[in-house]
Amino acid sequence: GQTAEDFESIDDAVRYAIDRSGKDGIICSLGSLYLAGNIREAVKREKVAAELQLHSDKGGSLPNFV
Repeated sequence: GQTAEDFESIDDAVRYAIDRSGKDGIICSLGSLYLAGNIREAVKREKVAAELQLHSDKGGSLPNFV
């Protein structure tokens, strides 16, 4: 089984999920539509930050989100 994790913010949880999923990983989230909307916005922020980093580093990628 897996252990549950507690985070101060959705952004922190999304960052943690991205770090744990790896380059080709998949992240799945469950919850209300309100929570899903907040997660979606956090993912968008992380993707933009990663794209900016990729542009400067010239390598790497983000996992797929469902």
